[in-house]
Amino acid sequence: SGSINDITLQQIEFASRKGYDIITLTPEQKLAKNIETLPSTKVLLKNTKQKFLMKGKVIIDGTGDKDNIRLTNHYANNLGFPTDRIRECIAHNIGKLVKILAEEGVEGTYIIIGGDTFRAVIEHLGFDSLEPLAEIHSGIVLSRVIRTNENLYFISKSGGFGSKDILLKIDEFIDKISSSKEWERMGRN
Repeated sequence: SGSINDITLQQIEFASRKGYDIITLTPEQKLAKNIETLPSTKVLLKNTKQKFLMKGKVIIDGTGDKDNIRLTNHYANNLGFPTDRIRECIAHNIGKLVKILAEEGVEGTYIIIGGDTFRAVIEHLGFDSLEPLAEIHSGIVLSRVIRTNENLYFISKSGGFGSKDILLKIDEFIDKISSSKEWERMGRN
């Protein structure tokens, strides 16, 4: 998630209370020009993959709680980084992280929260095309990204809406559809 919207913060907090593993970017990771070169990013990616393999789901949170947001703003001020560009930088770095995870074979359905974040993911992965497959809830779409020799699946959700339990509802949808013939109909094997 790259969304800084209060609704998204509540959704991630609710998911955490329901057992989701949350990995939150540090202020340094949020604002890094080359996030992939940070030693802490190598640890983040390793932890993300391990948690995903254990539970099948993990949330990379580019925002964090109110204290993390305050620390990020303070860090940005110390660097002379314009605070109005923080959100853009977070989205960009989450895009890089998703690209790395996909290239390292982390297969699953990626749920991307925030339009800017989804655009950054698209840019980093270099999609050939995006095919909407299903609307899970109003404004929450399952899509297949068609790239040479592979299909990736994404669920995109705006950061500014949805009930606090929407991430659990999305997860229920994934569980339901993955245990049916519906994935095959959509081209997923």
